[in-house]
Amino acid sequence: MIYTQTEKGVKNIRYGLFPSSYNGCSWIAICNALELMGEKPNRTNIKRQAESFLPMGGLFGMPFYCFESALSSFRIDFDISEADFERMKKDRISILWYRKKDLRAHYLLCEYLPKENVFRYFNPTFRAQPPNDLIEFLGAVDFRIIHIKRRMK
Repeated sequence: MIYTQTEKGVKNIRYGLFPSSYNGCSWIAICNALELMGEKPNRTNIKRQAESFLPMGGLFGMPFYCFESALSSFRIDFDISEADFERMKKDRISILWYRKKDLRAHYLLCEYLPKENVFRYFNPTFRAQPPNDLIEFLGAVDFRIIHIKRRMK
């Protein structure tokens, strides 16, 4: 699993025209989702395939509509909601797309852990502990929830 896009071995991987520390959250979310589904993805291949969906070399990261196409190219079955947090628990694996206060967007993979009744976050932008209240955290920004169902054959 990749826990942050600034970790050693990830941050300097080129993604489009930039290092992954700048714009790698999209390929990292896809790679981590595949791992949570029980696969052992080749990071280089995942990055390369996702990179083909980056407009303008990733200057502005990967727009949401491109991310949908990228997920489909990996045969990941998904659908989208705007605020169905209970469904996030039921589906167990979700990717949050949100626009931060500086208007930059980010993809955040979430895994629901039912025994602990908490979400585990992969590649968060918050520096300290993840927020206890996901709704409070997302209340100030635009966001969409991508519900990951399964990998299609």
